Amino acid sequence: MMKRFLWVTIFLLPLTIVIAKSYFEIRVAVFPQDAKILLIDSQNRTNQLSFKNSLPVPPNSEYTIVLSAKGYYPMTIKTKVDKQKTYIEEKLEKKWGGLTLVKKLPVSGNPKSIMFLDSDRFIANAMTGFGFDLYSLSLMKRIKIFNDFSKQYCPISGFVEGLVDKEQNEFYIMQLYAYKWHVFDLTTMQYKKSVTAKGNWSKVIAKSEKYLFFSNWLSKDIAVYDRFTKIFIRSIKVAGVPRGLVVTPDQKYLYTAIFDGSFIQKIDLATFKVIKTITLAPGKGNARHLIIDEVNNLMYISDMGKDLIFKYDLATDKVIASTKVYTKPNNIVLSPDLSTLFVACRGPNGPNGYTNKGIEYGKVWVIDTKTMKAYNWVWGGNQPTGLDISPNGQYLALGDFLDNTIEVYKINYSLLNSKEEE
Repeated sequence: MMKRFLWVTIFLLPLTIVIAKSYFEIRVAVFPQDAKILLIDSQNRTNQLSFKNSLPVPPNSEYTIVLSAKGYYPMTIKTKVDKQKTYIEEKLEKKWGGLTLVKKLPVSGNPKSIMFLDSDRFIANAMTGFGFDLYSLSLMKRIKIFNDFSKQYCPISGFVEGLVDKEQNEFYIMQLYAYKWHVFDLTTMQYKKSVTAKGNWSKVIAKSEKYLFFSNWLSKDIAVYDRFTKIFIRSIKVAGVPRGLVVTPDQKYLYTAIFDGSFIQKIDLATFKVIKTITLAPGKGNARHLIIDEVNNLMYISDMGKDLIFKYDLATDKVIASTKVYTKPNNIVLSPDLSTLFVACRGPNGPNGYTNKGIEYGKVWVIDTKTMKAYNWVWGGNQPTGLDISPNGQYLALGDFLDNTIEVYKINYSLLNSKEEE
């Protein structure tokens, strides 16, 4: 009896392996997660899938995938299962007229930031690429990859942030790993020179009438350069990791967001001394991005640790309002008419940090600056980070960091306060 049992076990095991190898596997993830997922084969037979659940299918079979959810536009995808595991990840667009997706564009490496040069041209800094990508709104496509302007520095990668200086007809690109920032002609895009960054891991750039400022992540200071000669002047030590930087409209003060906590520091530009530390909210936080409304003497601040956006009065140095948004808000931009704040929220980190996909896509939140209430939001992709608005206020460009993608949205301000259709 024992011999017979052993013989049957040995006989069945190879058979099981043969059967398992005769099927491939397809898995579909869509946001929102409660979306209906239909898998239709070439003979119109239909299977309904659940979020991220796998289905065994014959090799090289072709399918139509239909995605739908209440309040969203449906999506149809054609696919061929020609490998052992096929994984499809998508999002649906809301039936909301405030933001309408126009096009998705490729990026040569993880887009860390986006910067409009004018109302048509914008660039994406490729952190894992070897330069930056140039796009045209009128053509709605990428028109050039700038990855060979320096044979010495481009191969090092680490392009993170930038700044446009219209008065100088220049723009600047910070390259983190090379410890250099690069100067380009704004009109011709001609590379002019590279400047050695003073400090460890320079990131964000800001300017005043006289100076350029760079926040240094690892050395926890701010480097100051002459705006015209590009000569380094001095460093300003701050209380933690400096991230966002802005100069006040009167040119007297520089504010920096301290990423170690939920606070900012105010620096007197006459003395280059920190004169005030302002707590935004009690407890642990990660103050990240700062932008200024020069007309109303206000500042807006994102806090990644608290999932909050603060409205700040520069005259009194006090928070006057705040609003809760989605997980990990980072870059924020104001519409040119100052009525609307757009917030890129990365969403949850992956198991090993933000360079890994999280359990959910990120989102873009849209906030009324007068009431500080959110109009609505739309799905981003994997870890949306870079964000900028065209100077004419018509388009919003969002960088999905882990998807190597730029999403371009058309903004309809008259419909921002509307709700999505059923």
